[in-house]
Amino acid sequence: MEINYINLAGATLYGIPQKKINKIKEKAKKTFPNLDIPNIYQDGRNAIAAISKSRVVGWIDFETNSMVDQINSIDISPNFLNENIIGDLLAQAIYELKNEKPIISLPLNMIEYFQPSIEKYNWDYTSYTIYPNNEYYRSYNEHSLHNIKGTQKSKSNN
Repeated sequence: MEINYINLAGATLYGIPQKKINKIKEKAKKTFPNLDIPNIYQDGRNAIAAISKSRVVGWIDFETNSMVDQINSIDISPNFLNENIIGDLLAQAIYELKNEKPIISLPLNMIEYFQPSIEKYNWDYTSYTIYPNNEYYRSYNEHSLHNIKGTQKSKSNN
């Protein structure tokens, strides 16, 4: 199955019409109703959409600022969980962030799909959180919030 990846900030920079970018955001919101669609390229935020046959089947939203590099959300359609979209989206976000250890929280029921990336980038398991809906999340690399990138791999200026 062919998957295309669209970096929304990159699309903006290369002159893709805002109408087309907004259409991708709308499709992402339909596929993932709980998704908080960011204003791309504001405050260091960006997103990448995975598209198959004009359907958004995956999404990653990430940001970089003076304090931290963070992956805010990553969503994959259930039918595409075994297509390595997670690994591809993470690799692209990590490339954009220039940091292999961004802060990320993952739902426990999805850990198996993220395990190859957790091992590849040697992420540091830091804590777990239970949200009001009783969902458990495991966090990685978050201790860098307190150390201001102290434990995150340094960003390269290249």
